[in-house]
This record gives sequence, structure tokens and C-alpha cells, in this order.
Amino acid sequence: MLFCFGAYGQSSFFWQNIVNTDSLNIYSDSILAMPSGESNRIAKNIQISALRNRDSLLYASSLGLETKSRFINGELNQSLALQNEALAIFQKYKNKEGQCAALITLALIDFENGNLYQARSKLRNSTKLALEINNHYYHALSEYHIAQINFTQQQYSKSKKGLIKAKSILESADLNLDLEFAIFQQLALIEIEFGQLSRAYDLLNKTKQKALHPDYLYNLNLNWSKYWQAMLNPQKAEEAGIKALLWANAHHSPTLSIEAQINLSEVYILKKNNQKSIEFAQQAKNLHNNLPAATSLKLQVLNQLHKVYLASADTAKALTALLQLNTIQDSLKSFELVTLPFTTTKPKTRIDTLPKTDTLEASVSSSPKRILIKAKGKEVIIGLIIFSAIAFIIGLITSILLFKQKRELKKLKTTHKKLSEKEEQISIEQLELKKDNQQLKDLDKNKNKVFSILTHDIRQPINQVKSVLELLEMEDLTKKDRVEIVQKLRESIDNSSNALENLLLWSKKQLTGINTKIVDVHLLPQVWQIESQVKANLDSKNLKLDIHVPDFLKVKADMSQLDICLRNLVNNAIKFSNSGGVITIEAVEENGDKIIRVIDNGVGMSIDQVDKLKNMKGDFTTLGTMNEKGTGLGVLITREFMQNQNGELDIQSRKGEGSIFSMIFHEAPK
Repeated sequence: MLFCFGAYGQSSFFWQNIVNTDSLNIYSDSILAMPSGESNRIAKNIQISALRNRDSLLYASSLGLETKSRFINGELNQSLALQNEALAIFQKYKNKEGQCAALITLALIDFENGNLYQARSKLRNSTKLALEINNHYYHALSEYHIAQINFTQQQYSKSKKGLIKAKSILESADLNLDLEFAIFQQLALIEIEFGQLSRAYDLLNKTKQKALHPDYLYNLNLNWSKYWQAMLNPQKAEEAGIKALLWANAHHSPTLSIEAQINLSEVYILKKNNQKSIEFAQQAKNLHNNLPAATSLKLQVLNQLHKVYLASADTAKALTALLQLNTIQDSLKSFELVTLPFTTTKPKTRIDTLPKTDTLEASVSSSPKRILIKAKGKEVIIGLIIFSAIAFIIGLITSILLFKQKRELKKLKTTHKKLSEKEEQISIEQLELKKDNQQLKDLDKNKNKVFSILTHDIRQPINQVKSVLELLEMEDLTKKDRVEIVQKLRESIDNSSNALENLLLWSKKQLTGINTKIVDVHLLPQVWQIESQVKANLDSKNLKLDIHVPDFLKVKADMSQLDICLRNLVNNAIKFSNSGGVITIEAVEENGDKIIRVIDNGVGMSIDQVDKLKNMKGDFTTLGTMNEKGTGLGVLITREFMQNQNGELDIQSRKGEGSIFSMIFHEAPK
């Protein structure tokens, strides 16, 4: 099967030349043609460079490059994790072209894992995105891979229509790309399935000139081998199949090697060389066992083993392969699988192996039991028949009674079990109801506290704005007075805006809930983003922000909620820091937990104030070092968002020395 990736690009021989996504797009094909270890190393170097230059899109694109390298090497689980991280970054920065490429790659990983339904769904989403951004290449690529799925499900007419549609998209946009080669190859396979061998021959010849490039020789040779098999020419099929296998081995591609070995096994069935057919099928199985599991490949290997063992009349091994095949098919319930054809042969019974009639009769008549029955005469025989019939009837009645008794007993046990389960469920529901009632009471209590504080703290800045506007109407104000008044007006509006933003977030969470999507978040870009957002506030108080976060540290978190939590804690630190102070953001890993600390050397809090802030007790309105208003709502939102992300918020503070707010992310639920 010929796969085409959504390109963030095409890669250089020296990673230092890659400075942005455009240069990565130029060189990615060259990188992917290298051995997997070398291409992975280059991708890692690009990621380090992207982090140093704070280029999130280049970082995401380099993750896509590493994904493709690992996918080609059969490392599906690692590919899935990397591509999901890249997709999250593209979604955050609303880069639809990157999202489109990432969805196509994720679809190919689902395809290899046998998840055809999920693969088709992702490809439909990538088609919608491609239409939105008017990207003809990604549109054609998505249609091509949907056609591949239809081909795998033996829906050849649908597959052909999809390929023709993809080809027309390329032609309408005047694009002459590698994808056109893949489309012609797939159309050739469909014509072979339809028995239109002359059309298949023409299509394969059309791509012959394109296949002079070494990267295309594998697919062309493999498809020529299938064509010659359909033409019942095993000699030419073998030659083309061996060329395909040599190419796959030379390029260290285990998945392609497995596919080529399965094809050669099929060729040797045609040549009636069962020994070689079994040998290639077994090599494919051994190679697959050394790879991370790929369901679609495993199905092909098991199906081929079943066929070769049937051809060699080894029914025991054929049955074993068939049972394994059916087990995998039965386990995949969320999508359709290919119905893999197989044949069965009836075992021939040799007549000369059965005992002859006269010998059989002699053996029966010579039995001691037979002699005894003849000796006792007809009466004894009749008595035995009657006795046997009575014994049979008594045994049948006894069995029926025992069966009924057993069934009634089973019913009683089932009823008793259901009653016990229902009682247990009622008890659990009662406990949950009590818990829910208490939570509602606490929520209502907190709501009243929050709104009572915000009513006062929002009304006061609005009154200040009113007073300032009245002052501005005075005609005898100097320019300096007006500047000071406008500065106070701006501060009042900023305080009101922050309070309202936190209030809206908290209200939304309480009323409708917040959708939490946990992913692996690369922390350093998030911190840089917060630094740029609060720079003006830092400058206004002559504060310094120190960042101590390891380059590749990741946390399992919701990207948006993590951003809100960090911003709230940094703004709090600014609010309560004295002019010329230092605020530190540091991240460490301790006992399996990831901890992000926001540290300031500001005014700090007393034990009583910390207790009020943690438990929302009493009046928690406080003033910053420049009389900024603080309500504690930002800390409340941060604590609740951390709980959403399987984490917690810890607060440590000393009056006059400063505070430490720690966001703790647990790897395992606690």
C-alpha cells in the first residue's frame, strides 16, 4: 500500500540550514530518505533550535517530521503521541494547514492499527479544513487516502471514484505532484481486481517514467508483480517481487519488507512451490513479531499463513492461523474489516482403510456378549429390551426433574443477587445524594461570598471612574494633573477588567462546566507567552521576571486552563511585589510529580490570611503595593482548574517576606 503524507515539508542534509517552517518544507523528503536513526536525530536538533528561537510552529512541524520517520520504521505508538502533540500546537495557534497535515498523518496511523472508522473520520475533517483554506493538494491527498480505505474494504467502485476525484482536483489546480504517481498505481490495482488487465498495464506504463526516481521503484515493482500474477506469469511476477523486496531491505523499511515477503509468498503459491511460499510467509511473521503491533499488517500476515498452510495441506497450522485471524477481527468492533478470503478442502477418505463387512461381522459374532445373548434365546432379548426402555424412561424423568430443580435454584440465586445489588446501589446513591447536597450548599455559600465582594470591588472602581471624569471636566487643570488622572483612570479600568474576567470564568465553570482536554504540554513556550502578556505590568513596577524551566519539560494538562492558571498567579505576584523586586517561575520534577512554582519577594501574607484564601473564609479583599484590588477569585479559579487537570494548588507565605504558589501536576490520579 502506497502512503502519501501531508507535508509540512520535504529536509536538509544539515539541520543548521533549517531556520523556519518554509526551509523545513524544502528539505523534509531528503531527511525521511535517510536511515531512521539519522532522521530522528535531525528532527530532535530542529526541535532544540525551535525552542531556543521560541518558534512554536517550527517545533510542531519538526514533531511531524519525527512522526513520519517513526511511522515508516513501524513505531506506531510513538508516532501517535508525537502527532497528537503537534496537532494540539497547530490548533492553539489556529494554523489550519498544519492541522490538516497532522490529521492526515493521524489517519494513516489509525489505518495501520486497523481503526478504519477513525481513519475515515479524520480524513473527512482534513477534507473540510482543506476546502476552508482552499488547499488543493491536501484536498486531493485526503480523497486519495479515503479511496485507499475503500479499496481495503473491497469497495472497488467507490475507491475508483475517489481516486478519479483526487486526480481531477490536482488537474484543476495544475498540480503535477508525486501524488499523481500514487493515484495511477492505486487505479492499476483496482483494474487488476476488476480483471481489466489491459487498462492496468497502460496505467502501470504511465507511471514508469516517474518511477525512474529510486523512491518509487518499490511500489512500481510490487504492483507489476501483482499484475503478472493476474496474468498467470509467475516467472515475471517473481522477478518484480524480488526487486521490490531488495529495495525495501536496502532502505531498512520493515513494514515494506513484510508486504514484499507476503507478495512473494503469493507468487510461489502460483508456482506451486509450497516450501518457498511457507518460508516467505514465516519470514514476514518473524519480522512482524519484532515490530510494535500494527493490526492491518498482522491481518495480512495471518491470512497469508492460512493460505500457504492450506495449499501445503497442513490443516492444523492453517486452522491455528485462521483462529488468530478471527480473534483479531472479532476484537475490532468499531469499524469494518476486510473479509479475508480462504478455501477449505475436505479430507479424502480411503475406502481401503475401512474394515471389510465380513470381517466386521465376524468380530461382532465372536464377542462373548453376543454368544451369551444367542444362548439365552428370544425371551432374554425381549426382557433386556424392556428393562433398558424402563431404565431409559426413569433416567429421562430424573434428568428432567433435576434440570427443573437446578433452573429454579438458579433463578432464586439470580433474584437474590439482583436484590442485593439493588440495595447496594440505593445505599451508594443515597451517599452520593448527601455528598451532592453538601457540595451545593458549599457552592452557594462561596457564590454569595464572591458576589458580595465583587459587588463592592467593582462598584468602587466605577465610582472612581465617575469622579475622575468629573475632574477632567474642570478647566483649570494643568497637563501634569490630567496625565495623573488618566493614569488612575486606566488602573481602575484594568482592575475592573481583571475582576470581571475572573468572575466570568468562574461563573461559566459553575453553570455549564469547562471542557478539559488533557495533552502533553511543552511548558517553556507557555511561560514565554505569559512573559509577553505581563511585560507592561512588570515594567510599570520595575519588576524582573526570572524563568528557570528545563527545555523539554512537559506536563499533562489542558493548554488553555494552564495558561489561565499561570497568568493569574503571575499577575498576583506583580500586584503584591514592591517596585524593583524579582518574580521567579521555576519548574521541577519531584517523586513523579511535575511542579510549577511562582515565587515573589513581596509583602507576603499572615497565617490567618493564607487560611482565608485557601478556604474562602471571611473577607479576603486585599490591596496591592500600589493599591491594586485583590479579591482572591483568581486563586479560587486556579485551584478549581488544577483539580480539573489531576493536580492541586499549594500556598506558602510569610508576612513581609513573600509568597510561593505551587501548581502540582500528578502523573497518576490521587
